[in-house]
Amino acid sequence: MFVISVVIVFAVIAATYAPKPLEIKDQTVLIWNLGTAVTDGPEDPDPIQTILSRAQGGESTSSISVRDLVAVIDDAARDRRISSLLIRGDFRSNGIRLAHLRELIAAVERFQATGKPVYAHLNNDGMSEILVKSIADVITIEPTAILDFRGLGVTQLFFGEALKELKIDVHTVNIGDFKSFTDVFTNTEMSEPERVQLREVLTERWELYLELLGTRETVKVDALLAHMQEHPFIQAEEAVAMGIAQEIRPYLRVVDELRQRFEVDDEGTGYRRISAVAYRDRDPDALTVIANIMENKPHVAVVYAEGPIVEGFGRSGEVGGRSLSSTLHDLRMDTNVKAVVLRINSPGGSAFASEQILNELVHLNERKPVIVSMGPVAASGGYYIASRADRIFADPFTITGSIGVAGVVFGPHRLLNDFGLHTDTVRLAPFADMGNIGRPWSEQELLALQRFYRDSVR
Repeated sequence: MFVISVVIVFAVIAATYAPKPLEIKDQTVLIWNLGTAVTDGPEDPDPIQTILSRAQGGESTSSISVRDLVAVIDDAARDRRISSLLIRGDFRSNGIRLAHLRELIAAVERFQATGKPVYAHLNNDGMSEILVKSIADVITIEPTAILDFRGLGVTQLFFGEALKELKIDVHTVNIGDFKSFTDVFTNTEMSEPERVQLREVLTERWELYLELLGTRETVKVDALLAHMQEHPFIQAEEAVAMGIAQEIRPYLRVVDELRQRFEVDDEGTGYRRISAVAYRDRDPDALTVIANIMENKPHVAVVYAEGPIVEGFGRSGEVGGRSLSSTLHDLRMDTNVKAVVLRINSPGGSAFASEQILNELVHLNERKPVIVSMGPVAASGGYYIASRADRIFADPFTITGSIGVAGVVFGPHRLLNDFGLHTDTVRLAPFADMGNIGRPWSEQELLALQRFYRDSVR
């Protein structure tokens, strides 16, 4: 009875707060808050949380995909009701990557090309925020702001010596000089191949970053580079001198000027504005109609592979070998799907799951074209499942490639024995208790492990 009552309550709430077309008045400013989480693929929101959020007058979700955000900026550029774009906030709690920023910056440039102004406000921002906000027509900075411009670097923590002190044996299998995943468990510093590849990746990304920043006529890149050799932080006055910002102004002053330039909101306390997420959801009924029409018409399907590749169905944020291969199978059988675009943002993972996905992609490609679009990362298994596509597209900031296979197992039996912990086993086959933490790995078991990983790269 309680369950039925809860279902009825949520049904009433859902009906009461069902999405309705949003009224947007003239002279509305589109807000891109950089604190809004940006995902590579479409989100999978909690339906109950969505209903409750709408009941409280909030947005359906606090995140938006890169594809949707680009579409929002492009649509707003053509929307006569949208007067301008304001970029504010920071990426601190965001999943944004440099490969995403290139697409979003290009969308902002298209917005500017329509003649609509772009505003940006700097606060305690970092390098990614500086890059995005530097494109604005009007750039202000908070008087107390301190910008973080320390450059690029990677620090790794190594457990090799600690594990030895704890009497935990470590056995690794590495196929490929640059497959350095297991180094952190055995070493006290980076291997030379790891140091070489990290330096090359950082150098290339730094050059691309400076190339993008250098396209801003006002930014004095040479002065910025000279400053970072002595100081990692930039104060407001220094930011103006280097052309990163144009004026020092508190954010409330910026709001006042927007009120003077554009229409005042209905409450009379600010300017008319709409967030990127709210603008995306401005007419949910229209999106549903379009989706229903496309379902029964010839179309191109877009599939997202975002997150580590795992066996089975996977959870949210993972690429399940079984779930993705099942989706690809359904697309292969769907006569309305004429081609498939596979968007990959994955560091790899399970070799078995990657093989499972690739096999289904090969069968799919026998019937219709398969195009791969690589996101910020398409490495190891992520690169592997892309390898049989007709065309592969990558961003200059994409990290991609397959550099081998690695595995690690631990033997904590000595540590356990020191604490008086022991195991005993009854087995009917030589490998039945393989991985038993109460005893050391045998030579035969380690050989079997090596063979397993070698077979996975054939």
